Amino acid sequence: MKAKIFFTVVAISSVAALMLLPIVNAETKNCRGNAKQVGITSQTTLNLDDVPQHLIQLSLIIHDHTSTCPETGDFRQLVYEYSDSVEGNDTGTGYWTDVTKAGDKIFGKHGYTFKTDIKEGESWEMTFSGDWEATGGTGKLEGTKGKGTFAGKGTPEGILWNWEGSFDFPD
Repeated sequence: MKAKIFFTVVAISSVAALMLLPIVNAETKNCRGNAKQVGITSQTTLNLDDVPQHLIQLSLIIHDHTSTCPETGDFRQLVYEYSDSVEGNDTGTGYWTDVTKAGDKIFGKHGYTFKTDIKEGESWEMTFSGDWEATGGTGKLEGTKGKGTFAGKGTPEGILWNWEGSFDFPD
């Protein structure tokens, strides 16, 4: 009988404790923006000889973004990326950290494909598209989740793209 009373008290106490926990609400917002590559901090390229023009790259890249969402404002993005390219047709995947001007962060991952057309001389043009997913954050953005898409173009003059998606920002 004492054991039954003990477990009943523990169960009621557990439910009461759960009721006192703060409820974390998330507000879903649709956001969009554009971005440009501003630098490559590190890049390692391996030339494979199994098929013509087969390259594997591991890169740390810096992007600057604009955003329509006030939760992030404009931000800088650090991208850790792996790509596999054969004759200018590329697939890649990576992880990223968005850093707001206030120092809060959003973490995520992405995947993409791109095609590069080599022009006469040393000119080239690349088109690309992919999906991204926000997986968490820090500070005011702790717990942020989201998904979306991006697409853009690159030339020797620069790499630019647009992105859009929805975020679940914490209240």
